[in-house]
Amino acid sequence: MFLCLICSGLQAKSVVIYFYHQTPPFETSAQQGYFYDLVDYIDNKEPSNHYSLQFMPRELINRLIEKNRFSGVVVGGNPAWFNDNNKEKYLWTISVFEDANEVISDLAFPFEYTGFDSLTGLTIGGIRGHYYVGLEPLIKQGLVYRDDVSRVTQNLKKATSGRVNLSIINRSFLQYYLLDHKQDFHISKQPHAVHAKQLLFTKDYESYYLLINDILKKAKLNGDLDRLMSPYR
Repeated sequence: MFLCLICSGLQAKSVVIYFYHQTPPFETSAQQGYFYDLVDYIDNKEPSNHYSLQFMPRELINRLIEKNRFSGVVVGGNPAWFNDNNKEKYLWTISVFEDANEVISDLAFPFEYTGFDSLTGLTIGGIRGHYYVGLEPLIKQGLVYRDDVSRVTQNLKKATSGRVNLSIINRSFLQYYLLDHKQDFHISKQPHAVHAKQLLFTKDYESYYLLINDILKKAKLNGDLDRLMSPYR
C-alpha cells in the first residue's frame, strides 16, 4: 500500500515523504540530491518523528488521487499541478524552492516563447505524467502536440535532435546540468512558467504539516533553505 507508515505506541512515528521529480538536482544519484538533503534537514529538526524520502511516479500519484486512495506527503508539488489553486483540497507549505519551466530548442532552429499562441502547431517535449500550466486545453483542441518521455535527459536530447520543436525543462535541472556540460541548446528569454515547489499534505496529515511548515519558515528566514540548494547551482 502506497501510504505513509505510522508506527503505534510510544515510539517515534515514521513518515515517508514521496517525491516524483527523479532528476537532478532533486535526485542526483541513489539516496542523494536536494530532496534527500531537505528531508534529512527536517528529520534533524523534528526529533519526535522520523522522516524519510521515497520515490513514487507522478502517474501513480495521479491514479491514487483519482481513486481517493492517496494519503500522505509529497515534496516538489505546486497547487496548480494538483488542481488545487484555491488550496482547498490539500495543505501546502511555504515554497522550499523557486523554479521555472524553461523553453529549450535546437541552436539551429531557436524558438522564442512569447505566450501560448506562439505554440500553435508545434510539438512539445515533456515528461510523462507531469502537468504543464495552460497546455492541456491547447492539446485537447489539437493546436499543440505533446511528445512525452520518462527522463529529463531524453527530453533535452529531443529538443536538439529535431524530434520536437521545443522541450519544457526545469531551470533547476539546467543549472545543475550546465555545471559540467557545455550549453549546446537555445533557452528562450521568456520561460513557459515560473513556480514554487512546495510540500503537499493530505488533510489527515495536518499534525505533520504544522510541524514541518514551521521548520521550513524558520529555515527560510535564517538562510538554511538557500544553503541546502547552493551546492546544486
